[in-house]
Order: sequence, then structure tokens, then C-alpha cells
Amino acid sequence: MTFFTRLFNSRNHVPSWANFFTKEEYTIFINEVHSTLNDFALEYKMEDGVIHLSNDRNLGLLNLAKQCKNSNLQNYKETIDDHFESIIKAEEFAREFHKIEDDFEQVKKYIGIKICSYEYIEGIEASKKIDKEICNHIHAMVIFDLPYTISSVNKKFLGSWNKTPEELFELGKKNISEKYNFTFETLTEGEFVSYALEGETLFEANVILDLENKKDLLGKKGAFIIVPNQNIVIIYPVNEESEVNSVSYFARVVLDNILNDNAPNLVSRDLYWYSEGKLKKVNYEL
Repeated sequence: MTFFTRLFNSRNHVPSWANFFTKEEYTIFINEVHSTLNDFALEYKMEDGVIHLSNDRNLGLLNLAKQCKNSNLQNYKETIDDHFESIIKAEEFAREFHKIEDDFEQVKKYIGIKICSYEYIEGIEASKKIDKEICNHIHAMVIFDLPYTISSVNKKFLGSWNKTPEELFELGKKNISEKYNFTFETLTEGEFVSYALEGETLFEANVILDLENKKDLLGKKGAFIIVPNQNIVIIYPVNEESEVNSVSYFARVVLDNILNDNAPNLVSRDLYWYSEGKLKKVNYEL
């Protein structure tokens, strides 16, 4: 087999990490990635869904691939171009940000909180994250909400800033709440009413940290909560004890329909119940 034959086959064979693609989708995706990287004149090697740049930076392609999979083929190029352009701009900003990152007064406006899945949190080294569990398998992580990128806050800054994790959680929660305005949409499906939030900031899921101040979205008895990913939150209010079974069943059906193995930014596949200031996981089977 010649080198060029192997190269052609490697771009047309769908590897296991991208098995949600059809052969045609994968071929278009990978060719657009190569094209974009060449347009930006980046020196790189690609191996098993990871781009190895000449500056020893490694970039995984899985989330980008999932974003493309969940869009139309004609949007692949724009999605990929935007992705790598943001990375380049983010690195330019990061070089300047690194010079001031030990100065809390200069960086505090960038501190935020992001809701993440347990699996995502487990993939980050303990020394490079500040996080806490909000509920079963849902974590909140302190992050830098920077132009073009979001990055975790290293534990080392607790010392240089002389701050506690809780102080950073409260500041991050406040910053995100003030920076982004989230508006719920009322949905009616037969007898069921729900409130849905969907956006593109990756901070939509943060509203579960402030449910005590969302009383207009909660029922007299509480509410079932769905947080499938960082962009979507759906609240099902419950006003009477007699509604619990029917509302929870409907919420579970919706959750199972929303969940998609290919969806990026996954938070939780579980259903949650919120009542009297507490959020807890609901065990269920359809």
C-alpha cells in the first residue's frame, strides 16, 4: 500500500473516537480540519482524534466533531474555522493574561462558575481545579471566563490571592449572574407546563445554583429539574402531591428524548427534584 493510499484511507475510514459520523460526514469533517489548520499555517500532526501542535499543545477533536455532527454538513467549515480562530485568539490573550494572573484585583472580573459533569471534572488534575459537588454527579467548578475561552482556575491561586474556595465560588456565581441574562420560555404540552432555558453561553446550567430565587418557576410542592447539558435547563413545577407521578413520568420521557450520546457539554443524564432549598437525584426507570 502506498503512502498516498494510506493517507486517503485514513481520511475516509471512521475511527472509533468519531463513530457517530457516517463515512461521508467524517471525510468532510477531517478534510475541513486539515484545510483550516493549513490556512492558519499551523505545524501539526494528527493522531487518533488529537492534534499535536509544534508548540507541544495537544487539541482534542471530540467536542468539535460533536458540534459538527449536530449541525448541517454545509456548516462544518464555518464551525471548524471559528473553533480554531478562537483558539488562536485565546492563546494570544492568554500570553498577556499570564502576566497578571497572580494579581487578584486585576483578574477577579474574569472569575466565574461553570456547571460540569462528574466525568468532566474527573478528567482534570486535582491541582488544576477548584470544584465542589452540587448534587449527585453535578459539580460546580471555578473558572476564568476569558475572551474566546473558558479555563479552570488552578488551586495554586488560593495562596497567591489569599482566598478560600468558597469566596471564589460566591464571586464566580455573582460575576456570571451579572454578566449573562437568562430568560426562560414557558412550554405547554397538554396538561403539563414547564419552563425551558436554552442558550449558547455554556453558563445556562448555572441557574440551578440560584433556584431559591426562581420561585416563579417552582410549584408549591417543588419542581423536577432536567440539566442535560450546560446549555439547557428545563423546570417542571409541581403544585399538588397528586401531580408528582404524572409530572415526573413526563419529565423522564422528555429527558430520554433530549439525551444524545453525541451532544457536547453533557452535564447529567439524571432527573432531579428541587424542594425546600435542596436538589437531589431521582432514581427512575421508564
